[in-house]
This record gives sequence, structure tokens and C-alpha cells, in this order.
Amino acid sequence: MNRAFGVQVTIGGETAQAYPLVVLATGERDAEMVAARAAGAEALATTLRELTPEEAAQYGLDLARHGDTKALPSLNL
Repeated sequence: MNRAFGVQVTIGGETAQAYPLVVLATGERDAEMVAARAAGAEALATTLRELTPEEAAQYGLDLARHGDTKALPSLNL
């Protein structure tokens, strides 16, 4: 069964930047692998939390589609 997760992906070595994603996966580790694969070879992913089904719907995620991923806006502070 797929669940939605909030994941942070870090890309860029010394000038690394973190990007928020929402991901549909079977568990936390799977969410990290899906997010890292979507972001590229240099990416490191960390699961922040599991989202509720209502939150998944707000992001337009289809719980039937494993690997569905949406990038969220990030702040440049």
C-alpha cells in the first residue's frame, strides 16, 4: 500500500541546497530512494514525515501511483 511522505532532497556537494518533495512510496526508505532517483545521481534524501491521505490529496498525489513525486516551492532566505 502506498503512503505519502514529505522528503528533503539535498543536491550539490559543497554548495548543497535542500529541496522539499512529496513522494508516494511503500515506506520511509522507499520514499528516500524514489526521491533520490527523481533528483539525480548526486542527491541525498531524508524522510521528514508521513503525510495524511488528506494532505496527499491537497498536493494532487494519486495514492495508486507508486513513485508519484511533486516538488514543493523552496524559500531562498
